[in-house]
Amino acid sequence: MGTEQHLQPKGRSKPTATSATRMFQVRPFAEPANVESTIAPELQTKAKSGENSDRLSRIEISQPSAIQPKLTIGGGATSRQSLSDRLAETGDRPSIQRDTDDSPQPEIASEDIEYEIIAHSFAYKGEQLPAAAGDWLSSRGYERNWALTIKGEGFFMGLLMPLPESGRTPILAFKGTSPDESADVLADLDPVAIGFTAFKLQQKKVADAIALAGGKVDVVGHSLGGALAQHAASAFPPQVRRVVTFQAPAINRIQSYMFGRLDETQRPEVRHHIATGDIVDLAGGKHLAGEVLLHHVGGSPLSHIKYLLNSDAFKEQREALGLTDEMLEELDIAEAKAKHSGKVEEFEEYPYWFRQLLTEWGGRGSLGLIPGAFLAGYRGGKKLGSGMISAGSYLGDKIVEGGSYLGDKIVEGGSYLGDKIVEGGSYVGDKIVEGGSYVGDKISSGASSIYEKTRDFFRRKF
Repeated sequence: MGTEQHLQPKGRSKPTATSATRMFQVRPFAEPANVESTIAPELQTKAKSGENSDRLSRIEISQPSAIQPKLTIGGGATSRQSLSDRLAETGDRPSIQRDTDDSPQPEIASEDIEYEIIAHSFAYKGEQLPAAAGDWLSSRGYERNWALTIKGEGFFMGLLMPLPESGRTPILAFKGTSPDESADVLADLDPVAIGFTAFKLQQKKVADAIALAGGKVDVVGHSLGGALAQHAASAFPPQVRRVVTFQAPAINRIQSYMFGRLDETQRPEVRHHIATGDIVDLAGGKHLAGEVLLHHVGGSPLSHIKYLLNSDAFKEQREALGLTDEMLEELDIAEAKAKHSGKVEEFEEYPYWFRQLLTEWGGRGSLGLIPGAFLAGYRGGKKLGSGMISAGSYLGDKIVEGGSYLGDKIVEGGSYLGDKIVEGGSYVGDKIVEGGSYVGDKISSGASSIYEKTRDFFRRKF
C-alpha cells in the first residue's frame, strides 16, 4: 500500500471516486498489487515519451479509487486529521506499533486489545473461566470469573465486574457461534436478523444484568456474539458506554436506522473490527453506525477466527497489557494470531454496504425461507415436544391425584360403613336386650297373674 494517502475534505470528492464508483468497489481480500509495477517498462517509457500516443494516451494507469478513509494512515503534514490527533483529544495515546514489514501501524485503543481476548476467547469458555484467564483479568482490574451468566437457545452471555476502585467498566461479553451447537447455527440463520430471536428471548435477563452492574456497561462480542452485542446496544442505548465487535455480522436495518437517529449523547461509542478475507461481516442488514477498522491479514476466510489485535503487529502494546507470548500460550490462543500484511484502515462507517445489501437480499431475502423454515421447524418441534412432556406430566399427575382421591374415598367409605355396622350392631344389641327385658317382664307379669287367678279359684271352691 502507498505511504502517502491524504484525506479528502468532507463535502468534496475526487472526480475519479464518485459515490457511484465507490458503490461497486471490489473488497480487498488481499493486498492490492502495484499497478504501475505490472506494466512492462518499455510501455511505460513509450507512454511517457508520447510514442503511440494515439492509443496509449487514452489509457489511464492508476489504481481503483478506494472508499475514502476518515483519516490518513501514514500521511504527511497535509492530512486533515490523523488518528493520533483524535486519540490525543481523548487522552488515549498508546505507542505506535510496527507491522511485520516494519511499516508503522495506526494507534489502537488498549481497551480494544483487552476486549478482543474477552470476546473472542473467554466468552467461549462457559460458566467457569480457566485459572490463567482469572489471573490475567485480576491483573487488569476485573474479578477472576463471571459475576453471572445467561444461557439460552443460541445465546450465552457473561458479566465481568471490575474490582473495587479499579475504575474499570463492567463488561457484557456475548459468545459467538460454536459450529457443533445447532441452536447457534439457527441463530445465525434467523430470518428477522442474525441473533434477533435468541436475544429477544433473553432481553429481560440482560436488562437485569445491566441493573446488577450499576446501569452502565460495555458490550463486546466476536462473530454471532458481535451481533448480539449490537442487539443489546440497540435495546438499551443509554445504558451502554461502548460497543466493540470483532469479525461480526450486521443486524436488522431498521434497528440500525433507529439507533442512528438517536442523539449522539444518547447512544454509545461503536467500533467494528473486520478483516480482509472474512465474509461474515457481509452478512446481515446494517451494522450499528460507528467506526470500522479494516485489518489487512491476507485473503483466507480463516481470518474470521484469527485474533486481529493480539497479533505481532501490536506486540509492544499487548505486552504492556500483560498479554505476552507466554500468556497467549497459557490462554491457548498463540497459534490463532493474525499476521498483518498491511496497515489498518479506519472508516467512518461500514465501507462495503452495497455488497452487504446484495448479500442480505440474495442470501437472507429470497433464500431466507429455507433457514426460516428450519428455524420454525426446530423451535416448533421443541415446543411440541415440551407440550407433550407437559401434557404427559399433567395426565400422570391427574391419574395419581385421582387414584389418591379414590383411595381416600374408599377408606372414608369403609370407615363410614364400619361405623354404621358397629352402630347398627349396637342398635340391634340394644333392641335385643330391650326386647329380652320386655319379654322377661311380660312373662313374669303373666306368671304372677296366673298364680293369683288360680289361688282365687281354689278359694272359692273350697
